Amino acid sequence: SLRARLRVGQPLPRSLRSRLWAEQLQVGRRVQSALEEDGGDLVPALEQLLQASCSSGEHVSWVPLARAFSERHLPWISAASRSSPGWRAAFEAANVFSLLVQLLRYHCPAVVVAMEVVASSVDADCPAILDVACGGPVGLAQRLLSANTLTERECILALCDRLVLEAQEMLLLFVVVVLFSGARLELDGTLEQLVENIRVGVL
Repeated sequence: SLRARLRVGQPLPRSLRSRLWAEQLQVGRRVQSALEEDGGDLVPALEQLLQASCSSGEHVSWVPLARAFSERHLPWISAASRSSPGWRAAFEAANVFSLLVQLLRYHCPAVVVAMEVVASSVDADCPAILDVACGGPVGLAQRLLSANTLTERECILALCDRLVLEAQEMLLLFVVVVLFSGARLELDGTLEQLVENIRVGVL
């Protein structure tokens, strides 16, 4: 089955992606969102992935697919998500980096301890450090979806396909947690060193 294919890291066939994404993300049947009304931010890495991987003969272009994917799976860059029901309401009270710190505190406590030590020396906090290291909310999405090789692109496409087909709306944040799980951040480094270590060694 298609889901079995995704679970072993194989992306959807190019000829099916546009149609299946459009069905799952309800492209064409959705009420226009705030992301679409104000132009929104399209993540360049996501644009590149879909431009290269959606069949040119499909009736649904990659642009509405990218906007629908961002609204559903990258809610921290979607204005519409702030008024949506369910777990996305968390973003009203805490931005994505505050939520990530909470997840890291539970799953990777040593990482948060390292950030707290550095943060205390510069009168900052852990969410602010992550914000700077990732380049803001759009930067976080860009780093998660960027591919330097064909193999990386296929892996990221398989992840995105799985997000869409299985409606795994929180999965990308846990991908970040997994990336941090192997991090070795120094306790006595400077803020600049910590930021660079996160950018190079984690994301």
